[in-house]
Amino acid sequence: MSDYVRVSLKTLSGGGAAEQFDEALAEVIEDILDPNTEARKARKVTLTLELRPSEDRNQVLYAVNVTKKLAGSRPIGSVMYVGHKEGEIMAMEQDIEQLNMPFNEPEKVLNFKEVNGD
Repeated sequence: MSDYVRVSLKTLSGGGAAEQFDEALAEVIEDILDPNTEARKARKVTLTLELRPSEDRNQVLYAVNVTKKLAGSRPIGSVMYVGHKEGEIMAMEQDIEQLNMPFNEPEKVLNFKEVNGD
């Protein structure tokens, strides 16, 4: 009886190749479930097995490489207001609770009753 095991994906590198593939697949599935990624963008898991036989072809050195391509995050953004105040450049993000920008202070705050005629 031989100590050798027939080669398969399950046996490559003591099962390490299949383990790496499973981990990459789990990461891809996690990326698919992430609401911050593009839903319909393709993901990819690639398992590459490189084989280099010896000159007499009775021995083969091999390398297993597992790579993944995720969708990446969806672009996010808002509105940025820019201006000058006292010679300084300023930039602020939009915030509905922030009525006035320090570089664009109104001269008069309007009363809604005045505007609507109520």
